[in-house]
Amino acid sequence: MFRTIFLGGFLGALLFIVYFYTIFLIFKNPFLADPKSVDFFIYVVSIAGGIYYFRNYANQKYMAYWEGFCVGFAQTVLMATLCSLFIYVFLQIEKEPLQLYIADMLKTFTENKAGIIKNMGEKFYNDTYITLQKTPPEQMAWFEFRTKLLLGFFVTFITSLVLRRKKMVMQASGKIVEAEKSNKGKGIRGKE
Repeated sequence: MFRTIFLGGFLGALLFIVYFYTIFLIFKNPFLADPKSVDFFIYVVSIAGGIYYFRNYANQKYMAYWEGFCVGFAQTVLMATLCSLFIYVFLQIEKEPLQLYIADMLKTFTENKAGIIKNMGEKFYNDTYITLQKTPPEQMAWFEFRTKLLLGFFVTFITSLVLRRKKMVMQASGKIVEAEKSNKGKGIRGKE
């Protein structure tokens, strides 16, 4: 189980880092919404692939829901942590992407000023504008961690439900039934 978690988590984080750096080299702003949104597919494929690998290769083609959920969620935490750390370190070294992101957000915010003031009030607009100007690297890393953790939770939940598979055993009578561990851990009992 741990091998699958580390393998999937590190490979998923590596794919994200390569993709993030590629966006940086092409656009100079790796936080642009359109190209950045594709990194969600990296997370989805990594998590689903990790759970699939665990079920079919590490666990002999059987998996209970809780096993898949544990693998997927631990892999999600590992990937989100590594990617957030990368973003934090990256923004400490490269200052320009954060400044481009802030400028882009302020431009969008200014273009929608009338609607924001109408719906939220002028105090909200002014406070948010000031807050956006002071966006630190750790806030970007924290945002990345939260969004990836939330996304990973839902992907893990759904993938674990879809990929679960119970062991089947043959009873002395020749009937094939689901094998289920008893609550007291005393072995396996057949269930019709």
